[in-house]
Amino acid sequence: MVVPVVRFIGWMGCWALLCMALVALIRSRVVAILLLLLWPLVGERLLGVLLGYLPGMDGVGDWLPFAAGRAMLTDVSAFAGDDRSFAQALVGSHLSTPAATVLFFAYTAALTAAGFRAYTRRDAKGS
Repeated sequence: MVVPVVRFIGWMGCWALLCMALVALIRSRVVAILLLLLWPLVGERLLGVLLGYLPGMDGVGDWLPFAAGRAMLTDVSAFAGDDRSFAQALVGSHLSTPAATVLFFAYTAALTAAGFRAYTRRDAKGS
């Protein structure tokens, strides 16, 4: 019971960092929030489908950032039979929960580092 709660708290912390990093990179809070709302729901799923049509790119959709985030939150191996395939379809990634957790944290760290660099190069010079 403790491990899913810790994963969820980590996921929420990542979202806070992603929001701040995107605002620093884009310099628009509205665009950053719209991007964070629309990309996981629509953009990433469409990109995963489109990449699936390219030769050799079948499982790339599993490795996209928010697919990893969804897989991080749901331990699909805990489901049995038909419930497992249904949960897998909702999650949209075949990554294991530990691999998805590491991947989502890595994406968050990379975007946060880019946002920090953009902020320190552009906005923090006057301080």
